[in-house]
Amino acid sequence: MRIISNTSKLKNYILVISFSLIFTEFYFFNWKTQFFVSNAYLIFNTLVLFIFSLVLFFLIYLIYSKINSVLSENIIRIIDATIFSLVIFKLIQILFFYANIIDFKSLFAILLKKIFFGNLLFLVSFLKIILPYLLIFFFIFFLKKKYFEIIINFIISFSLVFFTFMVFDISKRIENTFYKDLNIDTINDKRKVIWLLLDEYDPSYIENKYGLNLKYTNRIIEKSVMHNRTFSPSDATLYSAPSTLMKTQIKNVIFEDFKMKILDKNNKKIDFNIENTIFNSIIDEKFSFQIFSEALPYCTMLRLNNNCEKNFNQIKFYFDGVINTLTPIKYFPKILEVFNNRSKFNIDKINNFNVKNNKEIFLSKELNIDMEKFEDIINEDKNLFYFHLFLPHTNNKGHLVSSKHIRDKFNMNAESDLEHYLMKLKYTDILLNKIYNILDKIDDKEILLLVTSDHWRRVDSPNQAKPSLFVSKIFGDNQKYQLENDILNIFIPDLIIAFLREEIETHNQIKSFLKNLPFFDLKDTRLF
Repeated sequence: MRIISNTSKLKNYILVISFSLIFTEFYFFNWKTQFFVSNAYLIFNTLVLFIFSLVLFFLIYLIYSKINSVLSENIIRIIDATIFSLVIFKLIQILFFYANIIDFKSLFAILLKKIFFGNLLFLVSFLKIILPYLLIFFFIFFLKKKYFEIIINFIISFSLVFFTFMVFDISKRIENTFYKDLNIDTINDKRKVIWLLLDEYDPSYIENKYGLNLKYTNRIIEKSVMHNRTFSPSDATLYSAPSTLMKTQIKNVIFEDFKMKILDKNNKKIDFNIENTIFNSIIDEKFSFQIFSEALPYCTMLRLNNNCEKNFNQIKFYFDGVINTLTPIKYFPKILEVFNNRSKFNIDKINNFNVKNNKEIFLSKELNIDMEKFEDIINEDKNLFYFHLFLPHTNNKGHLVSSKHIRDKFNMNAESDLEHYLMKLKYTDILLNKIYNILDKIDDKEILLLVTSDHWRRVDSPNQAKPSLFVSKIFGDNQKYQLENDILNIFIPDLIIAFLREEIETHNQIKSFLKNLPFFDLKDTRLF
């Protein structure tokens, strides 16, 4: 089965181009299903990847064509099957990406989880890749020579079909590659708001649930205003966070021309852009803000070049496509995890855990913000610091949310989603204590700390809304209040603006503000 030698040079050159296109399309259509990736980032990475792939496959072809004649038939069959299986594996995944229902590897993962359980579950991450590839490999290896021409034509045809789709998609994306440079003149940085949006933090776990002792969180609550019946607009972050930032009750999310719109309760379409969020109100009031997120890509969604962390429109990110598509680098952490020597989950050990060094605790590992860096950040002349953290969220579409640094910190593994959740809750507890202590030392600013969540822990109540977290603390006021009236948390932007305007000075005024909010029927929370 000497494909190289039995195929014309022109056909081989077309194959090289097709291989390059398929790897490029694999990367592009994988991201295409994720609406929030920066268009500039995606387009540039796609172009760089295609050029790099073309050069790489052309060099492989030149080398292979030179040695092809001296290799045995069996070696040739193995090499051919290896290369073509890899390409077809990518091609099949593109079909699944384009369907945007479930990806190919996830389908195998579902099947494998029926077979493997407990300590063997780690095998799923590897087998969902290896197993489908091997099936394709054996199919190609034992394929009769006469059918190989069909395979080649199949590869070339589909690479061109998806190339057409890709070009059409890119042509539309080019219109949306421009981002705003904000010019904000802060007139007063006397007041600061630190808003921590904690992803899937369920307040029902604060009261010693499953034996978990969140002593630091409870200590903060004893000096704060806590609302026990604050509901999120939705049980999904994509709905809940924009709805809150826009002060608008949400019915649905719509994507049109690579822009996100929300459908309000009156079925009116509203663009999710900076003009329709609290950030525009901040600008209008001559205040300033900074956005940090490891959950939603606000820089891309709001098209911001500045005042926003984690913007992929930077040169250092423009080789991500090559690195993640043509190298196995993303699998190394998973391989290393297999050989970890952490102890088993122990609730008592977690409850008694503490950290003294601020550099050992990260507000965000992804953004490389330890507590020393956090202290530097909040000392900047900004009025609102918005942190959307992937804490204590554990599960995203069946995949464990990365928390290696947390497991390393506790030196523990967690076998269940609940154990992961409890571990991340305790880490959040320690983190909140560090944040509180840092803010408490600042005596030349008036500071409001808001600790909220975008929704409850969904596996505990998938069919009915539960309260989300809401804790507010003005430093210098230690009066405790707890409220119980049902309200929707889209009020938060108004509370922030009122504090920055110096219309709210005390916890008692926050209590009055919350008690005067309209009643919310929890049946109006958007559930999935």
